[in-house]
Amino acid sequence: MRNNETDMEVNDEKSKMAGNGKYIKIPEKYVICVLTVCASCVCYLNSLNGDFVHDDLYAIQNNGDVNGRNPTWSFLKNDFWGKSIADPRSHKSYRPVTVLSFRINYHFGQGSPYGFHVVNVCLHALMTVLFTYVCQTTIRLPAQCCLISGLLFAVHPIHTEAVAGIVGRADILAAIFFMLSFIVYIRSLEPSWSCLKQAPVTRYWSLMTLSLSMATVSMLCKEQGIMVLPLCILYDAVVCSRILQHYRSWHKIKPFITRFIFISSVGVVLVSFRLWVMRGTLPKFLHQDNPASFSSSFFTRVFTYGYLWFFNVWLQLFPSQLCYDWQIGSIPLVESLMDARNLATALFVVTFNLLLLKCWKHAKTDDPDPAVFSGVLFYTLPIIPASNLLFPVGFVVAERVLYLPSAGLCVLVGYGAHILMRRFPHRRNLNLALTIYCLVVLATKTVIQNYVWMSRESLFVSGVRILPNNAKTHYNYANYLKDTGQTDAAKIQYQAAIRLYPDLPSAHNNLGTLLNDTVAAEFHYEAALRISPDHKGAMINLGSSLIKRGQGQRGQKLIDRVLELDPENVDAMIVKAWVTMTEGKWGLAEQYYERALQRDPRNSETLYYYGKYWHQRGDLERAVKLYRKAFIKDSGQWMAMVSAGDALKQLGKYHEAEEILSRSLMISRSVPALDTLGLVYFYLGRVSESINTYEEIQRLAPDNAESLLHYAQILGNLGETERAEEVLTEILQRNPHNPDAMAQMSNVLGQQNRHLQALDYLMNAIKITQRENNQDRLETLLFQKASHYKDLKRYDEALQSYNETIKMNPKRIDAHLNIGAIFHLQRHYTKAKNHYEIVLKQDPENRIAKDNLAKLKNIQNKHTHS
Repeated sequence: MRNNETDMEVNDEKSKMAGNGKYIKIPEKYVICVLTVCASCVCYLNSLNGDFVHDDLYAIQNNGDVNGRNPTWSFLKNDFWGKSIADPRSHKSYRPVTVLSFRINYHFGQGSPYGFHVVNVCLHALMTVLFTYVCQTTIRLPAQCCLISGLLFAVHPIHTEAVAGIVGRADILAAIFFMLSFIVYIRSLEPSWSCLKQAPVTRYWSLMTLSLSMATVSMLCKEQGIMVLPLCILYDAVVCSRILQHYRSWHKIKPFITRFIFISSVGVVLVSFRLWVMRGTLPKFLHQDNPASFSSSFFTRVFTYGYLWFFNVWLQLFPSQLCYDWQIGSIPLVESLMDARNLATALFVVTFNLLLLKCWKHAKTDDPDPAVFSGVLFYTLPIIPASNLLFPVGFVVAERVLYLPSAGLCVLVGYGAHILMRRFPHRRNLNLALTIYCLVVLATKTVIQNYVWMSRESLFVSGVRILPNNAKTHYNYANYLKDTGQTDAAKIQYQAAIRLYPDLPSAHNNLGTLLNDTVAAEFHYEAALRISPDHKGAMINLGSSLIKRGQGQRGQKLIDRVLELDPENVDAMIVKAWVTMTEGKWGLAEQYYERALQRDPRNSETLYYYGKYWHQRGDLERAVKLYRKAFIKDSGQWMAMVSAGDALKQLGKYHEAEEILSRSLMISRSVPALDTLGLVYFYLGRVSESINTYEEIQRLAPDNAESLLHYAQILGNLGETERAEEVLTEILQRNPHNPDAMAQMSNVLGQQNRHLQALDYLMNAIKITQRENNQDRLETLLFQKASHYKDLKRYDEALQSYNETIKMNPKRIDAHLNIGAIFHLQRHYTKAKNHYEIVLKQDPENRIAKDNLAKLKNIQNKHTHS
């Protein structure tokens, strides 16, 4: 094979100028490279319009080292996710080169995912051409074999997660520098090493140094990159230096021993550096991340790990079912010797040993064939860090980590196809057709799989469909549904995740946030804390719930505990600010909000709740500015849009309110947005649109009492009292003790002159309000009761209720005005005059008070003249 390739190159050189200079024949190896690169690009063209999905959100969008929120050089001391590597909770994944590439991409692409996808596809094309080049020049495969292996690597669907999923760039970059390090290492040896009868000397130490530098960069792209050092050593030992033949002669293997010591020393330094970066500690994973590593049974661990080796190979040979997450429930543990999967493991062990035996036989010949040995090396070594052999890892199976190992499998498959064609020449066309068919099928699968990675929705829907027993896929899909306002569907998915894996704390916590039943919600928060006592989200949510229920002391202890564990926790600061605000400590609340904004000026939640703070303080203009900032920072922050619309409605800026509310409805057809928009339409005089909006709310959320109350109020104002009564009756049938619905029903019945029935509803509402000690509502209800008595001409009872209202709010103008009017009718003119004057002191331009006072003067003048 080696001689055939040399002959081909000579012939190509001779034929560069042929046909009397009419054309130049391009060398075959360049044609192969171009074909594989084109295939790699074409297969991933449809991935370019993909969004940020799954881990992209944390590693890129929300990573301060990438989006520029953190100082420029902070990526050198932080992990892949932007957390300090020294933090005990850090993932310990130190990949500064990859993070730097993300930061540059983010800067020039202004945060658009399109630029990230373009770079990923280009890097995959580069890796493909490097792999093909290695097959041609280093492994010395025949041209046909190089083309098959290169095309297989270019189109294999196992690479979709690494290429279409942006964070997979870590694997691609590590693979590129891995290949470059290997290529340069071989180039550093004397050119004719393949013809020597002894180990070749290191002719270019500068290239050797460059190879080790690239190995370092590969490791700093992703940890498995360091495995290029043992790969170079083993390839050098078996193929280049032929240690198995020369090991008895010291002078023949001395150059290799020198390289071995040098490279091993560098390897020790790199591993020591990596351990120093991790502060000598491994990342802490949970049972859900890798159940086998938590098993107390040695048998279970060994046989499960063995099966996972087989499963990784199977996934590459038959990639019919691919999923972004293979965690909880996807691959059950092997806990019995009678488990049928042990046969698959045995098949893998036998096949692997046969390959090793073949490598051994070839290595002992005078002219070893490096194809099988190279394939085994390239597959086995890069996957070892992810195999649980050296240390537990944070996943069961991850398709992205198979990006580089698949190069070895592509070599073996391509070489196997070449052998079949050579041994069965009479079936060459059939074998060629089958090979092309397989490549087309794999390329089609890749194109289809790219669509899965197009958006969060498509990715999570695919996960639930492919692995319905995986609790994590249900959990992730539930998170997406929750974020997009599909709360009912989200509840179902969270419940499915908990049913499949009851010890998933975040599923309990997130489900609790969606439940209207406070008791049920707190049950799930407490379940999350039983599983994970330091779960900050559960502590914050349980604390908030307890505070709302009046158990402020216990709730604040939980919030304070979060701030003790994480003093810079923005969510805890927001809750703390809200609590101090409800206690009337406005200044302290403002300090917490300002502190939270200093910690994260772009946090949309902080901006939203700070806007609510100023909304409650009555500074509506400032509130609107903060709401606008919130949804500019996070286009999905539809509640900020709704609150902005409500504030603009209160300011009388109805057209601006309509525009913002309409935008929020494009994100989520939420009831609060529809409710506020319905009121805006009514104030704009667009009554039919207002009615249509509330009818839509009735269809979407027939149990939403607040929006139905507004609907009834509008119907009452339009004089449609019978329809308003029907709506209010529906509310009270679902909740007979709703004081707001009772008060509104009282108004509607009053419009129908059914004051006695109205008073019955109102009395019940007053009793409930007195128990709840809601002074503002009680004041309104007492005034309403007085008005009913006034309309019934039961003036003494009316005066009693108006006076009760004034005791609660001495400055209530309408109460004074009505008391004055009653005294006026009862001819208690002096008392009436006193109340009219109180009204005019507060509102000098009050027309009714002025007119009534003028009438009193006329009456008094008539009495005087008579």
